[in-house]
Amino acid sequence: MTAYERHQRFLEDFVYFYGDKDEYLRSQQPERRNDFDVIREEHRFIWEPQDRALQTWQANLAKRYHDKLFKEYCLADMSRYREGLLGLRWRVESEVFEGKGQFVCGNLQCVRREALETWRVPFSYKERGEQRRALVKLRVCHKCAKR
Repeated sequence: MTAYERHQRFLEDFVYFYGDKDEYLRSQQPERRNDFDVIREEHRFIWEPQDRALQTWQANLAKRYHDKLFKEYCLADMSRYREGLLGLRWRVESEVFEGKGQFVCGNLQCVRREALETWRVPFSYKERGEQRRALVKLRVCHKCAKR
């Protein structure tokens, strides 16, 4: 029996006699949320003055994250454009340094750098049960602009 086979046998015996250790540890600890979970729950695409009135620490954390985003140009996920769906999001610092969305096509699946066009796109979305609208700038190549 090789060392690897012996290791596999020990693992099988451990799980057989004691069960899954990770499952046991998860059942003993309460569910914990980290900052990323809080930001995901409290995120807003565009913060409005009435949203700023929220004084919870979760809302303040999400607002501080939102303030760090670069909101001049959006990036678009056009993978489902044939269904009439378009996903937009703001750029992060690494994408600004790469030029994505300004000097490179703003479509997430495209990397063209030539013949970019700037579009002001009316973006309608549903957030927290209410319909919202925003006018955002999107810079895409000629091929992606047809989409």
